[in-house]
Amino acid sequence: MTRNNAYNTLVCQEFAPEFGRDLVFQLGSGREDDAPQSVHFTIGGRALMGSAMDFDTAARRLDHGWAITRSPLSEKFDFEAWRATRPAQAEMLFWIEPGGGLVASEAREGQVPGDGAVLFASGPAPARKEAAPAPEPAAP
Repeated sequence: MTRNNAYNTLVCQEFAPEFGRDLVFQLGSGREDDAPQSVHFTIGGRALMGSAMDFDTAARRLDHGWAITRSPLSEKFDFEAWRATRPAQAEMLFWIEPGGGLVASEAREGQVPGDGAVLFASGPAPARKEAAPAPEPAAP
């Protein structure tokens, strides 16, 4: 992944036959109006985080404290529970199905991961809890 969208597109084109076109992803161009007739759309990878998420936007978010998180889902901690624990700005990137298949959230609008999936998301880093101070050592 580089700032050069044309280079990233060519790399995706190179690996598409090996991995399958539906499993090759790249960041978007930074424009909301990526058209199906554009070179990026026709020979590049699928947009992992939407067309507006380019390299500079992703880098800026990471510089400002955003993180990429991994969350295993289960019956007790399902997608709704995950959403409730995340800031409103958190964006689901993709998930890995229990059988190992990768599902890009952009490609499955409206679909959510189920039990056993591992969800990857981007968003403001969760606030860290302050560690409790260490107890005073006992007097000898």
